[in-house]
Amino acid sequence: MTVADRLPHRAASPVADVTCPLAVFTLLRQTSLIRSVARGRGSQLQPWQGVRTVVGCPAAGVRPMGPAGTRLIRQVCRITSYPDKDRGRMKNQYFGDINDYRKYGLLRALQSSGDGSLLVAWMLTPDDGGRDGGFRSYLDAPETWANHDPDLFAGLAGLLRSEPMPAVSLIEGSGLLPRACYHSAVVPDGRRERDAWRHDLLRAACRVDLVFVDPDNGIEVSSKPVGRMGSSKYVTWGEIEALWEAGCSVLIYQHFRRESRQGFTERLAADLRSRTGARFVVAFRTPRVLFLLAAQDRHARRFGGAVPLLSGRWNDQIKAVELANTCMAPRRQGQTSSGHGPIGVDDVAAA
Repeated sequence: MTVADRLPHRAASPVADVTCPLAVFTLLRQTSLIRSVARGRGSQLQPWQGVRTVVGCPAAGVRPMGPAGTRLIRQVCRITSYPDKDRGRMKNQYFGDINDYRKYGLLRALQSSGDGSLLVAWMLTPDDGGRDGGFRSYLDAPETWANHDPDLFAGLAGLLRSEPMPAVSLIEGSGLLPRACYHSAVVPDGRRERDAWRHDLLRAACRVDLVFVDPDNGIEVSSKPVGRMGSSKYVTWGEIEALWEAGCSVLIYQHFRRESRQGFTERLAADLRSRTGARFVVAFRTPRVLFLLAAQDRHARRFGGAVPLLSGRWNDQIKAVELANTCMAPRRQGQTSSGHGPIGVDDVAAA
C-alpha cells in the first residue's frame, strides 16, 4: 500500500483530498510515512514535493488546487519537516529581494512575446543562515522601483504580505512568470545523487523552450567538482550541454568573481558558445549578478527582441552586455558547415 492509499478519498479528483484537512492532519500526525516520502526516493524530493505526491498531485509542474489547498499543504510541510529543522529548511530566505525582482523581470521580458515555454530549475540548497529580507527595502519605494515592471512589483509585494515565511514556491502559483513550470528538487552534493538529479532535470526539460538554471553561485569551478561538499552551489558544464542537446535554450545565473567584470563576462560567454555551439549568446548584467543566455537558432529572434524591451524598461538595472563576439562557434560533430558565425543582437534586430 502506498502512502497515497492511506489518505481518505472522497472524490474522483486526487487533489480533492486536500479539502479534508482534519482527515489529512490526523493521518499525518499518526504516521511517519510522509516524511519517508519526502526524504527518500534518492533524496530527490523536498518535503513540499513529498506532500504534493502523497495527496495525489504530481510533484513536477503541478500546483495545488486553490488557495485553501495551498495553505493546507504549507502547514503539512511544517508538521512533517526533517527532525533537524536546519536540514529541512531550504534556501528560501532571499525570495522577493531586489535581486529576485531583477531576475523575474528578466524572465518576464524573455517570455513577453511568442508562446514559448519556460522551466525554472531553482537548484535549491540548504539555508545558509544569511540575512532574511535584508534587500527588500525596495518594496518601500514604489515611486523608484515599481515603474520597471508594475505587475511584477505589485505581485511580489502582495506575496510577501500574504505569507510570513518567504519561499520560492510562492512564485510558482502566482502566474507572474508566463508559461512556466518548475523543477524544485534539492541539489545534492553526492555524485550518484547528482546524476539522479540531472536525470530528473532533463526529464522535466523535455519539450521546453527555455530552461533557467538558478544555482547559488553559477557555473562550476575546479575547486568544487561534483561529489565534493559545496558542489551543489554550481551548475555543471555537462548539465548545460545536456540541456542544449535536448533542444532547449539555456539561461544561467552567475555571480561575478574577483576579476574584471567585462573580461569575466567575455570569457564565460566564449566558453558557453564553444561548449554548446550556440550562434546566439547574450549576457545580461545587473548591479550584482550576471545572466548568460545561449539561444537555439529558432529562439534567437524572439529573445533578441527582448533586449530593447529590457533597455527601455529596466535602464541600468538589467543591461545587455556588449560582447566582442569574435569567437566562431565550433562545428559540432556531424554538423555541416554553413559558413555562418555567431549571431549578435544587432543581427537579430536587422533580421
